[in-house]
Amino acid sequence: MLQLRQYLQIALFLAYPIATYFSTHARLLGLFPLFIYTMLLWRFARTLLPQQEPLVTRFARVIYGDNTPEVTHYTRKVTWLWSVFFLAMLLESTSLTLYARPATASLFFNIFNYLFVAGMFLLEGIYRKIHFSQSDMFLPLIRFFWKQGMRRFTAAAWPLIGHTQLQTRFAIRQDRIFSCADFLNDVFYLHENLTLTGKVINLCEDRYHFTVLFACAILQRKISILPNNALPFTLQQLQTEFADSHIFRDADLATLLTKKHNKPDKLKISANSIPWIDADQAVAILYTSGSTGKPVAWQKCWGQLVTHAKVTANALDLQKNMPICVIATVASQHMYGFEHSIILPMQMGYTFYAGKPFFAADIQAALTLPQHEIILFSTPRHLKTCVDSQLIFSNTQYVISATAQLDKQLAIAIEETFAAPLQEIYGCTEVGGIATRRSAQDDRWKLMPDYQLMIANEDCYIQTPGDHKKIKLADKLARIDHHHFTLLGRHDENINIAGKRISLTDLNIKLTSIKGVEEGVFYLPENSIEDTRLSALVVAPNLSIQEIKCELEKMLDPVFLPRPLIKVSQLPRNEMGKITYALLKNIVALKKPALFSS
Repeated sequence: MLQLRQYLQIALFLAYPIATYFSTHARLLGLFPLFIYTMLLWRFARTLLPQQEPLVTRFARVIYGDNTPEVTHYTRKVTWLWSVFFLAMLLESTSLTLYARPATASLFFNIFNYLFVAGMFLLEGIYRKIHFSQSDMFLPLIRFFWKQGMRRFTAAAWPLIGHTQLQTRFAIRQDRIFSCADFLNDVFYLHENLTLTGKVINLCEDRYHFTVLFACAILQRKISILPNNALPFTLQQLQTEFADSHIFRDADLATLLTKKHNKPDKLKISANSIPWIDADQAVAILYTSGSTGKPVAWQKCWGQLVTHAKVTANALDLQKNMPICVIATVASQHMYGFEHSIILPMQMGYTFYAGKPFFAADIQAALTLPQHEIILFSTPRHLKTCVDSQLIFSNTQYVISATAQLDKQLAIAIEETFAAPLQEIYGCTEVGGIATRRSAQDDRWKLMPDYQLMIANEDCYIQTPGDHKKIKLADKLARIDHHHFTLLGRHDENINIAGKRISLTDLNIKLTSIKGVEEGVFYLPENSIEDTRLSALVVAPNLSIQEIKCELEKMLDPVFLPRPLIKVSQLPRNEMGKITYALLKNIVALKKPALFSS
């Protein structure tokens, strides 16, 4: 909706000619054009400041859909031209108000000034028609205002990247460094040479390839689908649900960009070429992990992602355009990896590492590449591997963990291993990052700035900055004060067997407390016929199943004893280190022999 200020501006434009016609006080009437031209000068000129999208550039983007670097460069010049024009009109109106005879001032205010404005529109339109070979000059503008008025122009917009110097590093790969100019060149090339007809299933593991394709899809106003795995069954389901979608992998992007790199000519890229994206434009669909059932899709808008990235940076005490390189062990398709290894560096002006190190030695090697302060975004599983490896990890300024809670002893060990402070992030696909804590020092979670936590009848809701709707969380939280809470577990972890209640978290804690058990997890099948029988998977190389059962009998009511209890060599985890419902179901139902210990 239009704001009161905008209604007043429109009212002044309409009221001025009528008031001028009926009034004889030319000096007083001169205040109207002075105010109007001052307002217009400010409206145009302030969009020429750094990190602002020029007003005419925005007009072109909103009306025509996207802007090439050439159009962006031209529309910025036109914004300058209109700013100078309104400055000239302001000076002219001031002179007429102070020194001209009333009849002369009235002639200019009522006739000539409107002709000057119309002349500017006409001359610019003729030049644009010749220079860009457009079939019409004003019809798209008239058609747009007829259909949508000022609504789209008053909506917020954010730049594609927050970097101010295009020669700075955008991404680092083992074999190459990409500047921001390289990135924009690749994005614009792909935009011009790859026509996306539907949604994009982005499976690129190389973070640079992922980001180029993601940005190209945004410019073509297409949504990127980011599945939580690349299994054939998952992809088949997605292509059935989104019949117009197309899968892209690293090999596809490498082939397309190789053709571009073989061409010597490059586009003329400047800071003014950075595209601006409407805040309400849908850009991605991400999926929950499926740890408690079927993954759920969540659509994300550009403004939501940008706002959350900036809030996260604020919560982690990070400033824009700091000499920081982001390294992540998590996939770009996961909300945690997407939000922090893609959107965060894009918007905060940081560099990111294009690879996805997995083993401790890979992480150690990646940390030696950038000549920047490094933020490592990882998971408890990866970080524990680093702690156990006894390797030396240097050059790390911050370590961030998410996807599962860390216990205090492991958090302390991680800080000692990396010689850097460890911050833990609590979040979910539905919202993104919600809270942080220094796990080695504090068990409490601190809400991110301007987030609101609401608890009603044990149900927990979160409201983020700029969002009017409340998102229900799958976890149970206990509020400490307006800014802090503790995590109690998931709502769906409580089970009821034969009238007796217990939580899966409590069962897992008891199982892993047995000496000799390295890992373990309880599982409750969804089939109602099996609801009275729990199953469990356990990693315990030196214990027999009977020994484990004997220990459990000392701690559990017989109705909660697992049937069957399955020994495995490792728990079934996805690449994020999470044990999903689907993986457990496969192991318990099929009892895959490949995972059984000898």
